[in-house]
Amino acid sequence: MADRLRRFFVIGFVIGGPAMFFLVRGGSSNDGWEELAAVAAGILGAFVGAILGGAIGAAIGVFGLFMAIGRFLGDRLSDRFGPTMIARICGVLAVAGVALTTLAGGLIVAMIGFVAMGLGVSIGFPLAVSAAAARGDRPPATNVAGVALFAYSSSLVGPTMVGFVADAAGLRIGFATVLPLIVLSTLLASQLRPRPRPAGS
Repeated sequence: MADRLRRFFVIGFVIGGPAMFFLVRGGSSNDGWEELAAVAAGILGAFVGAILGGAIGAAIGVFGLFMAIGRFLGDRLSDRFGPTMIARICGVLAVAGVALTTLAGGLIVAMIGFVAMGLGVSIGFPLAVSAAAARGDRPPATNVAGVALFAYSSSLVGPTMVGFVADAAGLRIGFATVLPLIVLSTLLASQLRPRPRPAGS
């Protein structure tokens, strides 16, 4: 029982970590896009001046486009290279995207950051749900529901944490607070590896 609970919480954090980086919800709710717009406005506003509105729209469009590309290609890449490798690559891209966007001093670098973020958060949730459903320790619906609970609970905490830090230290630093969580979830990506079902399941 203890081992089952440990694995459940670990795989939950594999998705819960990126979910703290609230953009993982992507198109699942309007709130995710509003949060992305707020981040884009705060970061891009420092150097785009009068074209801020257009820059925000471009940033959201670039993020959404590359997230869709990642979702479209994710299953094929996961089947070919394995979910662990793909999750790690996406984790590295998410880290790079947050870092580039946070440190950007110009529009081009910021847009590259949004591209990397879009790819980085595109496939984490589907991979975690698939891994949870494939485990044979409990009914698939129970495992999937647990992972979803982790993801959506974390997505409520993430914006609050970013906003609290941003209010005290600025949006860039606030946005960067999700980096340790994304790094840790990337390190735990081995939990997405398919495991044989217990005998008799």
